[in-house]
Amino acid sequence: MLAASQAASTQRRNRPVYLVYIALILLTFSLVWAMSSFGAYRKARQTLDKQLDDAQTIRDNAIAVQVLRDKTSADPERKLRDQDPQFRGRLRAAAVNSGLNEVEAGIAISPPQEHRNLGSLLVRVTLECRHDTLPPLLAWLERCVVEFPGLEVYSVEIRPDAQKWNFKAVLNSWEKAPPR
Repeated sequence: MLAASQAASTQRRNRPVYLVYIALILLTFSLVWAMSSFGAYRKARQTLDKQLDDAQTIRDNAIAVQVLRDKTSADPERKLRDQDPQFRGRLRAAAVNSGLNEVEAGIAISPPQEHRNLGSLLVRVTLECRHDTLPPLLAWLERCVVEFPGLEVYSVEIRPDAQKWNFKAVLNSWEKAPPR
């Protein structure tokens, strides 16, 4: 029996099981490390994508600001309120080109409101119309914004009636205040 015990002991020493356990523990730790590294990579990639989107937005905004500066520097004294008769005619022409009847298109231009803290004047243009279909009304609004640099859409109100669409849009134009 002593010989059998010694033989079993010798066999255990010749077959080191602890090396297998150490290898399994190392494999487990490396898998955990790989999964955490992949999670950190995904998070870093999401952050990078967001920053690239933000950078593109900033580039687009910078281009828009430069375009606006170029437009105002080209003719800084030309103001919407100074060209009112010509401006109304161009708005009516835009309405006709959009498929509306000139009589249907109502245009009101408010007197400038001074904003002292901004050093600018706000001119509001109100477009009102009733029409059978909606696409010409929206085309008129789009044409006004595209053809008249400096006009921005402030609000749009569209209500359906039994037979026609009631359309009202308010456009803003910011101008430099005259020096005091």
